[in-house]
Amino acid sequence: MNPKRCLVGVVDSAAEVAAARKALTAAGFDDAHIASYSGEELVANHRREAEHKGLGAKIASLFPSQEDDLKKAYLSEAESGASFLLVKADNDEERDRAADALRSVQARNLRYYGDLMIHDLSKERDHPAKQTTG
Repeated sequence: MNPKRCLVGVVDSAAEVAAARKALTAAGFDDAHIASYSGEELVANHRREAEHKGLGAKIASLFPSQEDDLKKAYLSEAESGASFLLVKADNDEERDRAADALRSVQARNLRYYGDLMIHDLSKERDHPAKQTTG
């Protein structure tokens, strides 16, 4: 799962994944721009990556980053059974439209992984988005 130029959102059930996909489709996103993963899939993927971690990645893990903290938070949600949606968004307008659609179905932990920054979009749109480097 590579979230680059994607908005990531968390929901609790398969029914909420379906509702989120419907909201995203209504907002103009097609299936090619939407991916969903169950918590089980995310945990299994994380385990595979950990097993194949090279020396450089092992050294880098000694110096955790903001992105590492977010991955741990998402992994904790996955272990609790949450599901995840990734929406490909190549510009601010698409990002904001996707965030509005996911907020409409109460998705949480909305974060956009841009080229250089991770934008926290969990708040309502009229509040400034917290921006963090990663």
